[in-house]
Amino acid sequence: MTTILFFLALFFLGRKWVKSRCFATIFFFWLGAINVMEMFTYLPNRAFIDGDITEFYDGFGISPFWIVIPGTMLVLWGLHRFYSKETHKLYALFRSKSYGIKRFLLYLTFWPLTMTFVYWVMPKQYIALSFLANIISILIVIYLAILADPSKE
Repeated sequence: MTTILFFLALFFLGRKWVKSRCFATIFFFWLGAINVMEMFTYLPNRAFIDGDITEFYDGFGISPFWIVIPGTMLVLWGLHRFYSKETHKLYALFRSKSYGIKRFLLYLTFWPLTMTFVYWVMPKQYIALSFLANIISILIVIYLAILADPSKE
């Protein structure tokens, strides 16, 4: 569901009538931000711990890599697309020239990631991969913060 909502947000953010309405742009921006970050918290972060994704691949009797590899590629594309294009549209709405305010808005989009660390539990298997996924996720967030920095407008 989060993937569908994310693609809907991207679709509407590209429409002319949304761009011409401040409220609609803000609404669809936050709809996209929340959903892309929720996708990111699931793949790759929670793919190797006990949870809904584990129940999915255990239920179908498949390896978690059948979900993690293509799912992570889709999520990485979505993150790059969203933070390279859509954040700058939001910055354009603000008349303030303050990079501090714009950076605060950028960092606010990362709040769903806190849920990853709150709900993270020690996995029973794939322990090294789970830790590696979390380290890579931190590096991805640093990359996104640099990519979408408002001083690059």
